[in-house]
Amino acid sequence: EIKSIGTDKVFKVNGQRLKLFHESLVLEEETVEELFLEAPSYPPAAAP
Repeated sequence: EIKSIGTDKVFKVNGQRLKLFHESLVLEEETVEELFLEAPSYPPAAAP
């Protein structure tokens, strides 16, 4: 275990690697990509 001096939180070791931890005081919200879906349109069927 590793203890953060600044926040007094304890980080547990996973095997030999530490799990990444990111703490942000501000919640960041961002739209990555916005898609608008429409009904598909197909060409008229050919007569046999």
